[in-house]
Amino acid sequence: MPPAPTPIRAGFTRRLAALVIDVIIILTVVTLIGVTLSKLSGGFIRVQSTLIKSTDCKTLEAMPAGLELPQGFKPTSITACTYSFLSIPYNWTVKAEQITESDVSIGGTEFTTSKKLSYTYPLSPYGLPAEPVVIDEYSFLLYGLYFIALEWLLGGTLAQRMLGMRVRSVGGAPASLIQIVKRFVARFAWLALAPIGEKLLQSSPGHLVEIIVGLAVISMTVLLAVAVNAIWAMKKGELAWHDRWARTEVVRQNAISQLRTSAVTAAHISPRQ
Repeated sequence: MPPAPTPIRAGFTRRLAALVIDVIIILTVVTLIGVTLSKLSGGFIRVQSTLIKSTDCKTLEAMPAGLELPQGFKPTSITACTYSFLSIPYNWTVKAEQITESDVSIGGTEFTTSKKLSYTYPLSPYGLPAEPVVIDEYSFLLYGLYFIALEWLLGGTLAQRMLGMRVRSVGGAPASLIQIVKRFVARFAWLALAPIGEKLLQSSPGHLVEIIVGLAVISMTVLLAVAVNAIWAMKKGELAWHDRWARTEVVRQNAISQLRTSAVTAAHISPRQ
C-alpha cells in the first residue's frame, strides 16, 4: 500500500484573506445590529464604530447641563456630533477640547509647541447626558462567539470555508472546543485591552497620556510579534504560536478531499502479480 500523502496546510496569504473577510462580516453584522438597536432603544443601546458613517457636528458655547469636566480643564472648543449610517443616526457625543501653546528654545531657535487634550462624553438623541450600552465594548465576546462557534461546529468560519480551508486537530481529528478556545485566545486576547483601557481612563483621568501610550505600545508589540511569527511559520509550512499551543492546524479543503480519495483508492487496489 503506498504511503498516505501529507496534508497541505493553508498558506499565509489565504489565511490572511479569510481573516480580513471574517472581520468585514463581523463589522457588517455589528453595524446593522447596533444601528437597529439604537433606533429601537432611543440610543440606549448603540454602536460606535461602523463600516460607513457620516458626521454632523456643531459648536456649543458650554457643556450640556449635568456634565462636569475635570478640575482645571478649560476647554477651548466644545463640539456636539451626531453619527449616522445611511442617514440613520445611531450615536451622539459631545467633545471638549483644550489646546495649550508654549514657546520652546532649542539651540537658540524658538519653537511654538501645542498640546491637545480632549474628553468625549455620550449624549442622548436630545443632547442630554447619557450612559448607553455600547456594543463595541464587547468586541472580544462578539469575535469569540463568531470564531469559536463556527470553527468548532463547522470546522471553519464563513470565510475559511469559502476559501476552501478547514480547522482541525494536528493529525486529522476534529478540533475540540477547548482547542478552539485556546486558539482564539492566543490570536485575539489583545482585543480585551480596549475595555481595560477605558476603565483605567475612568479611574485615572490624570494619567491619560501614559495609559493611552502604554496600551498602544503593548497592542502594537503583541500584534507585531504574532504577525511576524505567523508569516515565518506559515511560509515554512509549520504551525504558528496559536496553532502550536492549541495543537490545531488549518488545511486546505481540497487537499482533504484528495487525501480521502487517495486513501479509498489505495484500499481497493491490490498489487497484481
